[in-house]
Amino acid sequence: MRHTRDLRSADGDPHQESGQVTFLFVFSSIALVFLLAFIINTARQTSRKVEMQGAADAGAVAGATWMARGMNLMVFDNKGMADLLAVMIDVHAVYQTAMAMPAVCAAAAAAVGWFAPEISAQLIREGIFWGTTMASNAGTVDQFLSGSPGVGWVSMRALDVLNQVIKTTIPLYTEAQVLEYSQKNGAGLAFMVSGGGIPPPIFPVGRGGKEYLARQADNCCLGLLTGPTAAAVGLICEAAVAPCLSALLAYPVFMGAIRANVSSLEGGMPSGGGSISVGEIGGPLQDQINKINQANQGTQGYTPIDISDLGDVSYSLFGPLQWPSNPPYPMILTDQPSWDPAAEVDYLQPVDILVVQRLLQFLVLSRSPMDTYGIIGGNQFYNPTWLGWITYAEADVYNPVDWGVQWGLFSQFWRAKLARATLVDYAFGQLLERANLPSGGDPGDFMDYVNTH
Repeated sequence: MRHTRDLRSADGDPHQESGQVTFLFVFSSIALVFLLAFIINTARQTSRKVEMQGAADAGAVAGATWMARGMNLMVFDNKGMADLLAVMIDVHAVYQTAMAMPAVCAAAAAAVGWFAPEISAQLIREGIFWGTTMASNAGTVDQFLSGSPGVGWVSMRALDVLNQVIKTTIPLYTEAQVLEYSQKNGAGLAFMVSGGGIPPPIFPVGRGGKEYLARQADNCCLGLLTGPTAAAVGLICEAAVAPCLSALLAYPVFMGAIRANVSSLEGGMPSGGGSISVGEIGGPLQDQINKINQANQGTQGYTPIDISDLGDVSYSLFGPLQWPSNPPYPMILTDQPSWDPAAEVDYLQPVDILVVQRLLQFLVLSRSPMDTYGIIGGNQFYNPTWLGWITYAEADVYNPVDWGVQWGLFSQFWRAKLARATLVDYAFGQLLERANLPSGGDPGDFMDYVNTH
């Protein structure tokens, strides 16, 4: 009889090995579930941190952008004041020229009367035109702009006040923008600090001297107005009294009046200029006029000339523009800013550009509103960050014009950019110093440990 192989196990149960596979599958599934939960929870935390970094970046860009806009708005107001002052200087110089030209024409007529009586008579007529028509029209405009109160001074004061409002309100609005754009990108709380210390940020500006405004008007705007104004005045004279011989004589008088006004507003010359009185040359000049009148007596259309028509006017540049009792001031950069919007600074003192640069660096801290529990496992997957996710970002306000050499508030190129967060170490060190706590070496080590950027 043939023997068959016994396939039973030692205990006689032929199905004993099938339970081992089930046991291994169950335990493998549990491990897989925990692995998936760990991956999902870790991915959620990582994604949340990336989202919070975006919230900090958005808040930093929004805040720095509004600070840059504030700087550009103040530049706009400064340039508006300088432009207005340049127009006022120009108009006042035209008025001074018109008042001086009768005496200038009288002096020129006396000089040429002995060999060119016709030219002498023409110059006298032109002097009368300058002293009546031109002086009257220019005087009306000058009084409108530079009188007391003049529209020019009132407008410049309004721009000065607007600068003070910008200095006060924009930083507060900036904090609101930081919070708004951080929340739009997932943050629950956000605030911004600058290199100057605690929030709200501060503009590194103050009201500079009125003489500084006159200097800027002279350097920026006045040169563009002087030539066209002189040409326009000459054309008016040519159209009214053709040919106008005195137009060339008026140019140096006009330029002298421009310099006298600028010097007066810069504090260099409260009054000045020479004078040639009509009375001083009246006798010899009247003799020449009498000869001209006698020679043309009976000529059809000829009107006799009387020197008394010139009046008692002197070739004088006395009476240049003077600052009003409450003058306007431009905003200028300072390394020692004040919260007082009307605070004045000495524009003659040098400014530490590195300090100004730090004041225009802005650090935004954003905090996540979510709890730190995992999606799977709840508090079994707890992230021990008791403040939640905190991220930070830095944005700098800068002006590429003369970068690092000499910035100013007459160049409307201020802009914002995200930057490496170099302000973290400085800002955290300042907080430790104010709290009288030891920094323990590099004050930024702790913040770098919390979150690198």
